[in-house]
Amino acid sequence: MEIENLQKTVTAWAEITEREWKAEINSLNIGVTGDLYESFQNDIITGNNTVRSVRFRFNDYGIYVNYGVGKEIRRGNTGNLGFTSLRNAKRWFSPVIYRETHILSRLLAEKYCMMGAGFIVEQINKEMKEKTESIVSPNTLK
Repeated sequence: MEIENLQKTVTAWAEITEREWKAEINSLNIGVTGDLYESFQNDIITGNNTVRSVRFRFNDYGIYVNYGVGKEIRRGNTGNLGFTSLRNAKRWFSPVIYRETHILSRLLAEKYCMMGAGFIVEQINKEMKEKTESIVSPNTLK
């Protein structure tokens, strides 16, 4: 069935995305304890014979590292604090998710195109079979 094929594709994509994030975390020397590295999980949500969404989970401090914010700046503070943050953004998340989302969109476009073509072929074969049966039916031979 097609849903299993789509689910396998999306599951493989999610695993690759996690591997890419982990590679970025290692290359940027993020997380001395390894907690962020070990926190990755994903869920593939399906319904109505399709993959509905992919949900990634990881320790939330990782996204703060990505944007270069942390203990000097509170989450909701948008004003001028009068000092420059000592933190620099370490972009481990953003480049990977943008790149991998583009790859997933191309993979899914190809899969859905193949599914659509398969459906059309099935319909043509069904109509041809019905027409052939009506031409060669016993009632037409009398």
